[in-house]
Amino acid sequence: MEKLELKDNWSMRRTGEENWREARVWGSVYTDLLRNGEIPDPYWKDNEDQICALMEADYEYQCRFTAEDPESYARVFLSFEGLDTVADIWLNGTYLGHAENMHRTWDYEVKEYLKKDNVLQVIFRSPLKFIARAYEKYKNIGNDDTYEGFMHLRKAHYMFGWDWGAHLPDAGIFRPVYLCYVKNASLENVYIRQRQEKDDWMLEFEIRKKEEKKGDYQIQVSALSPQGKAFETWISPDGTGILRIPDPQLWWVNSLGDQPLYQIRAMLYRNGEPEDCWERRIGLRKMTVRREKDQWGESFAHEINGIPFFAMGADYIPEEHLLG
Repeated sequence: MEKLELKDNWSMRRTGEENWREARVWGSVYTDLLRNGEIPDPYWKDNEDQICALMEADYEYQCRFTAEDPESYARVFLSFEGLDTVADIWLNGTYLGHAENMHRTWDYEVKEYLKKDNVLQVIFRSPLKFIARAYEKYKNIGNDDTYEGFMHLRKAHYMFGWDWGAHLPDAGIFRPVYLCYVKNASLENVYIRQRQEKDDWMLEFEIRKKEEKKGDYQIQVSALSPQGKAFETWISPDGTGILRIPDPQLWWVNSLGDQPLYQIRAMLYRNGEPEDCWERRIGLRKMTVRREKDQWGESFAHEINGIPFFAMGADYIPEEHLLG
C-alpha cells in the first residue's frame, strides 16, 4: 500500500465567514487562531474563559491536493487518524460521511471521486452545542467543574474542564491524514499475544488482511531487538503464526528494571512482491493479577514477569491541552 500524507495547503475559517486563514495539519482550531494572532495565550490568567465561546461556532478546514490516476489501483481511501470530534467530510463536493469519535481512525472510500486536482473539506460541528443537546435528553451528573453533558461525546473529557484542568473544548485534525492507494491487498489489523516458553518469548500473531485481487499471498513477521539483532519467520497465509525470541530482554515497570522495546514488523507479499507493511514498537512482558485465597479473603496483587509490585496511581491531565 502506498500513502500520501495530506499535510500541506490547508486553510480554515469559521463557517459563514468569507476569508480563509492558513492552517496546519496536524493541529486544531485554537492553535490556528493563536498562530494567526486572533486569540490570546489560553494558558494566561483567565484567557481560557474568554475564548471558550468560540467553540459555539462550526469551523471548516479545506485542503487542495493533486492525486495520481486511481484507475491503476484496486482501492483508494482517505484515512483520518485523528478527528476531534464531530465532523462532516466532503471530497470534491461529494459527501463522504460523519464522525463523532476522536478515539479512533476514520476511513472513507474515494476512488470514484478522485480527480487530478482535488478539494477536501472537513467541517467541525460545535462540541458545546452537541453536548448541550445531549444533556437535554439525558441529564447525567459529571464533575462540578465541567460542562454539562460532556460524557455524551467520545472526546477527551479533560477538554471540558476537570478539578484542576482548563476549559478548552478544542476541535480539529490532530493526527495525520493519508490518501491510501491499494494495488492488490492491504493489512487490516495486526494483533499480538505474548507468552513465555521456558527461556524463550513467544509472539502469537493474528493478522487480518483484505485481498482486492487473488494471488499467492505470504506474510513474514520479524522482531528487531534494542541491540539490532533480528528474528523473523513466515506465518500462515491466513495470518496466524508464532515468532520465537530467544533470551528476551523483558520490559519492567519503573524501579524494577529497564524498558527495552522491540521493533515488530509484518510484511504482506503477493506473488513474491511486497504489498503492505505494518510496524510497531512493543515491550516483552507478562502482566497478571494475583488472586489467591488467604486468611482475610482473597489477595489482589499486580505482577509483572512474575514479580509483584505496588501500583501507585495519580489524577493526570495532559499538560498541553492544544493537540497537534
